Amino acid sequence: TSECPVCNDAFQVDIIEVHAATCGLRPSDNDSHEPSGSGAVGQIKTFGSTEEILDWITRPVNETNTFSICVSRTDLCCRGMQQWQRQKQTSPKSRLKVTFFGEAGIDTRALSREFLTEMLAEVENRLFVGGSDKKGKNPYICLNSLDSNFF
Repeated sequence: TSECPVCNDAFQVDIIEVHAATCGLRPSDNDSHEPSGSGAVGQIKTFGSTEEILDWITRPVNETNTFSICVSRTDLCCRGMQQWQRQKQTSPKSRLKVTFFGEAGIDTRALSREFLTEMLAEVENRLFVGGSDKKGKNPYICLNSLDSNFF
């Protein structure tokens, strides 16, 4: 097990990153965020499948509010970051709706998934460099990225 740096609860090592990423975004009432169908021993949350983890992550998403973004496939990372920084009335709990320039697609979650996959790959390539031990990556401190509030 590992301890969450936000709430100090103990979690299995394979889910601590998922928990820590969303921990500060929800109320501290841990009982309402128990994974369904899995036994939690004390404070340790356990999941039986990937579907249970995804269900647990998506529970706090507010489907009535949307975070709409329109990006180009050629400059997805910069434009996505700029639009994310400009939207003041939304939060990570809002439903993401993605539109690509010049395409007539309706986002039924497939476009959002494609955007997030490409965006994370770009963020990794642009903002992080591999460690010498090949066990992790470190932030690439670039003044342009820092000035653009990409960190």
